[in-house]
Amino acid sequence: MTPVLLDHTALLALGKGHRQLSGFVVAAAGGRGVLQVPALSLTVAGGERTYLAEHVASLPGVEIEPLDLPAALAAGDLLRAGTDWRVTQAVHLARPTLDHPVGRPLISFEPQLYVGTGIDPITPTDS
Repeated sequence: MTPVLLDHTALLALGKGHRQLSGFVVAAAGGRGVLQVPALSLTVAGGERTYLAEHVASLPGVEIEPLDLPAALAAGDLLRAGTDWRVTQAVHLARPTLDHPVGRPLISFEPQLYVGTGIDPITPTDS
């Protein structure tokens, strides 16, 4: 099962009750999907909305991806290339790897943040 990544904009939408994202959380809690949240995205969302990070981290079926050394090094490379710091870990995790040869789908409500990164995020349309 391919995990789906949620960036900080998706987390903020989830916190506002976005129905489709809430459905993804329910599916993940029931073992029918995997949602992953980059730790840096969780930090950004938590900085914008009080208690959102704690709420997201407590949701069943949601995995927080740590900002480990490979992610930190990749984030530094992306920063030097001009990528917005808030999405650097999400970009790193969405790119192809040995475990995820086609990358991981990424949900974002601000796809313009990913221009020039090689990542084409999914933007849900319903509220």
